[in-house]
Amino acid sequence: MKVMNKIVLVTTGLISMGALTACQTTTQAPQEVKKGHFDKKHHHKERLTPEQREQFKQARADRKAMMQQIRQACDGKAVGQTVQIKTDKQNIDGTCHIRFVADRADMKKMHEQARAQFKAEKPTSVQANRSQKGEPLTDAKRAELVQKIDQRLMQQQVSQNAKLQACNGQTDGKKVQIKVGEQTINGVCKVYFKPNQPLVKPDLKKSA
Repeated sequence: MKVMNKIVLVTTGLISMGALTACQTTTQAPQEVKKGHFDKKHHHKERLTPEQREQFKQARADRKAMMQQIRQACDGKAVGQTVQIKTDKQNIDGTCHIRFVADRADMKKMHEQARAQFKAEKPTSVQANRSQKGEPLTDAKRAELVQKIDQRLMQQQVSQNAKLQACNGQTDGKKVQIKVGEQTINGVCKVYFKPNQPLVKPDLKKSA
């Protein structure tokens, strides 16, 4: 009887130890994953020498300064005037262009109206269920859908053309309005720098 009691006690102790080990393993797993994620995130940074880190930092600062020059390159310049931006590593040739910058509140209002119109034209649940059941689309319904799509594309084209032509012959800072459907959009003409060649983003890793 004593032997049986000892066996039961030993078995119970082993089970308790196993459960405790399992709990400890479960608790440590997230910490190990978190530590691994942290190490992976900073792995590249840890491999850099102090000199490389400084080069990396300098490359970012140079790019920031270049973008600031681009934003200010055509301040006070006339449309069509050629401009050259000089940096430590390259010269960027370009021309001053003008574009229409819409008022944010007016654009938001126009988008809300377009969203409401799209929602109103959206098929009802009954129509959607019929379509999912594979009922054939009638010629009249197909023609109606094609007409709506063409109308939306035409409105988008008209809006784009209005924005492109709004500032033709205007000067920087000139306030203008464009008409898109029944919506009037206020805006201002802004002269900006357009490089002759696409800008190539510097590879900070290589420079480091």
